[in-house]
Amino acid sequence: MRAPDGTMTTIDVPGAVNTFGTSIDQAARVTGQYGTGDGNDHGFVRFSDGSLVTFDAKGSIGTVPLSISEGRITGFYNDENYAAHGFVRHANGRIVEFDPSGSVYTNPASINKHGAVTGLYGDSAGLYHGFVRTPDGTITSFDPPASIYTAAVSINSDGTVAGFYTDSDNNIHGFVRTADGTITTFDAPRSTSTQGSSINARGRIVGQFYDQNINTHGFVRSPSGNIKKLDPPGSVFVTPESIDSGADNGVVTGEYADPNFMFHGFLRIP
Repeated sequence: MRAPDGTMTTIDVPGAVNTFGTSIDQAARVTGQYGTGDGNDHGFVRFSDGSLVTFDAKGSIGTVPLSISEGRITGFYNDENYAAHGFVRHANGRIVEFDPSGSVYTNPASINKHGAVTGLYGDSAGLYHGFVRTPDGTITSFDPPASIYTAAVSINSDGTVAGFYTDSDNNIHGFVRTADGTITTFDAPRSTSTQGSSINARGRIVGQFYDQNINTHGFVRSPSGNIKKLDPPGSVFVTPESIDSGADNGVVTGEYADPNFMFHGFLRIP
């Protein structure tokens, strides 16, 4: 974990053979997964005072937390048949398991400060759909037009969702879905593939796109739809992962590869 002043703190769950942090919220609570000698994964949450709690969804043989906000955590777990289901762990420790109707594979990706969750699920026909689960447990599935694979990956405090989808011609495009269900699709200029990865409270979206030479670039999309390229100097492969709401244009973090294909982290401050 890296503090704003640059201080690094290592996190290890006692007795774990590996520990992976996946998400941090505004109160510096960190969630993630850890592995044990039996080959199973479990969830954890680390609080700002350094204390740590481990957890598993009911019936889980592998728990994978992916997002935390206001102490609430979402992710997925595998049951004894290795089927994946979604869960929400509330700040008081209560865990609620869920699946969209018709799901054979559920993968929540993001939770907002109100407890709304977005992600994707697969059906028995092999198609993948986006979903939004409201704090009261109501689940709505959705797809952009002509989508055969919808990946909803981030939800902001307004309930606006960002992600990407594959159309019937196997082309990949970005999308943004507002809380009222309106879906807008988009592509970065001169891109052959566009994928949104994170949206902030102001509606700015970051992600990556491939150009016609199969080079990978980052982008920032404004709420009005203007898209600007985001490439660290010397990069040949860029993956913006997250954008916060601390500035008008948002602070962005992610990773990039240099010409020797060594990977580095980056922090882009407007």
